[in-house]
Amino acid sequence: MIGARDTDQVEISPHRLRVFLAVADTLHFGRAAQRLRISQPSVSQQVSRLERDLGCVLFHRRPGRVELTAAGRDLVKSAGPALRGLDEAVSKFRVRHHGPRRLRVGLLSSLTDRLAPLLVASWKADVAGVELAEGSLSLLAQRLHGGELDVVFCYSPADPTSLDGLQVDVLDTRPVLVALRDDDELAAHAQLPWAALAARTWVMPSASRQYREDMIDRFRVRGLAVSVVAEATTLSGQLALVEAGIGLTFASPWSRVGPGLTTRPTDAPADELVLVAVRRPGTAAIPDGMLETLRLQVAEARADSQS
Repeated sequence: MIGARDTDQVEISPHRLRVFLAVADTLHFGRAAQRLRISQPSVSQQVSRLERDLGCVLFHRRPGRVELTAAGRDLVKSAGPALRGLDEAVSKFRVRHHGPRRLRVGLLSSLTDRLAPLLVASWKADVAGVELAEGSLSLLAQRLHGGELDVVFCYSPADPTSLDGLQVDVLDTRPVLVALRDDDELAAHAQLPWAALAARTWVMPSASRQYREDMIDRFRVRGLAVSVVAEATTLSGQLALVEAGIGLTFASPWSRVGPGLTTRPTDAPADELVLVAVRRPGTAAIPDGMLETLRLQVAEARADSQS
């Protein structure tokens, strides 16, 4: 027991509960602080105050690791659904009494040119407008957890634990594409052999380290080394370096390449990228019907590009 306080007379702060749930989800005070975009001392302070308010220990704090106590596990089961219900109720209240609101959307930069117009066209009747934010998956996921974004569109990561605690909806699946110059000898191939790709120099993204590692891992699992000679923060920057003859790069199947460049799939049918929409569970900001509309728009755009 921590301090003998009558919990019937204590008002429990929803903010402290949110901080507690972030630590319970990550089992790490530092990562919880990053997710909530507050300082680590503030996270520790809020959890300690919640423990005093409730009169029990919620975490075992051991060197190098944090573990939930039985009381902590019990609070996760009860507080988690309650807070999600509160968020959904507030979101629905705002829609009913304030009409459509602006939708806050996070996008990887490689998805912006094709996906942003579809978002606006698909949802113009449901929301007053769309606010777009670009960034790496780790940054966008932090902002989503912190309530700064309503939905994030990205590729399904090789490490699914990076999206723990979030709802993931699959929108589309397409082959991995390699961007190369039109006059490159490999452009004569309908599909590109991995052994030939390993013999080339490569341009990789610098902003999204996770995406970069996902791509490099495709070489590693085949026992191949990859020579990375340049980096760029955006896909357009990567493509410009390809056009300059620096090397090859992986291109998003949902983006355009400019004149002088072409794209080809690899010779492995299982090489795919999955486009997903990520949101907080229970949020009413993104009704399922809106995602279904976008899914149909993406499918139609794919059919048009292949015709």
